[in-house]
Amino acid sequence: MDYLVLFLAVLLPVAMVDLARGRLTPGVMEAVSGFTGAFVLGVIVFHMLPEAYSGTYSAAWVGGCVLAGLLLQTVLEFFSRGIDHGHTHSRSAGHGEDRAHATDGSLTIGMFVSLFLHTFLESTPIVAGDAHGHGHLHEVAGEGSLSPLLVSIALHTIPMAIVLYMLLLRTVKSRTRAWLLMILFALSGPLGILAGAHWAFIHRYYYAALAVVVGILLHVSSVMMSDCQIGFHGRLRKLGVIALGFAAAAWIAL
Repeated sequence: MDYLVLFLAVLLPVAMVDLARGRLTPGVMEAVSGFTGAFVLGVIVFHMLPEAYSGTYSAAWVGGCVLAGLLLQTVLEFFSRGIDHGHTHSRSAGHGEDRAHATDGSLTIGMFVSLFLHTFLESTPIVAGDAHGHGHLHEVAGEGSLSPLLVSIALHTIPMAIVLYMLLLRTVKSRTRAWLLMILFALSGPLGILAGAHWAFIHRYYYAALAVVVGILLHVSSVMMSDCQIGFHGRLRKLGVIALGFAAAAWIAL
């Protein structure tokens, strides 16, 4: 179930882009990004941070791991140019430009590899969390359940996948090749889960690994929330989207 969720979190948005055919406006992307950032930040506060501090590590050690995750994500963003939070920081565009222009440009190998590593790394603690009894909360369809971490990763993958696919279409000039590369990228999350299930040190140092992922997601979610003001008309709309994200996170995590 976990593998399928992360796989479809990449491919379903790609299919949506093809079906939308240009109707996916910057305003829609802003709303998705703002909601996702608020949801992920809410899950961090309500679920992931308390869980990370519930282990045997000292508070200072957990805090250091969170900072390590923040630093790691900063390094990855040097190569991804911001795709991991739903847009790119192009060399010719200022941070305040409309996202329709900020995503202009081509995709480099470094950007693709960075995004693959980002999704792979943040997915590794999912199975270990189940083993520690902190995984699945709300039952889904009576057959299983989804962990807050899994839902957070899947949701913030959606705008990332949309922007990545758009850049691939500009770069490879072929929808078929772009789809093949997106299928390859869609394997990053499931491979991270698989690696986490078989790497003994992830289970042994689960709370440290979770704290690192908290740092990664904290960086991503805060940027997504701050970027959601670009192109938004009306502060109340932005506030409503963020409040909705927090409410959804509380429902999932509490």
